[in-house]
Amino acid sequence: MKGTGFSVKDTGFSVKGTGFSPYINQQLNERGFSPRGNRMRPRRETIRSNEFAYFVSTQTEGRKPFFRHERWARLMLSTLTHYDGTGYKLHAFVIMPDHLHLLVTPIESVEKSMQLIKGGFSFRAKRELEWPGAIWQPGFTDHRIRDEEDWHKHLAYIQNNPVNAHLVNDAAHYEFMGLPSMEF
Repeated sequence: MKGTGFSVKDTGFSVKGTGFSPYINQQLNERGFSPRGNRMRPRRETIRSNEFAYFVSTQTEGRKPFFRHERWARLMLSTLTHYDGTGYKLHAFVIMPDHLHLLVTPIESVEKSMQLIKGGFSFRAKRELEWPGAIWQPGFTDHRIRDEEDWHKHLAYIQNNPVNAHLVNDAAHYEFMGLPSMEF
């Protein structure tokens, strides 16, 4: 790159034919930036123990409100409680019409926990509700809980989600929310 005093050859990385490194901002020389200077999403942690709790969110395919129907919401609730203690420790959850939020401590990994929840629910919905199509958007978002303040912030988010979405006036009246293990 002319005029920057920085050579791509110095990094050892480059995208063939572009002169840019996919991992290093050419001007700032900082890892974690794209060639255009935009922040890239950090790589998912590969922690495989039950040492940490996670706030996890996942959405239905096309944000379809499957869980607005009581049979679907009850089946999701049944799936969540079925794997509690064997696939993860379920601390809190809320089942919204088109998504769900969880506070879980995985037994093996957060990926395995979500596979049990989403895969288990999909299997049961196809069998019990005779649903032939896709149910979930691919993937999920997760946030590792850092400390007690972070825990309470995400717990409050779960508790307030039905009220903020105008589904109920008081969170205590929302049937598809649970706080089985609120202690940090």
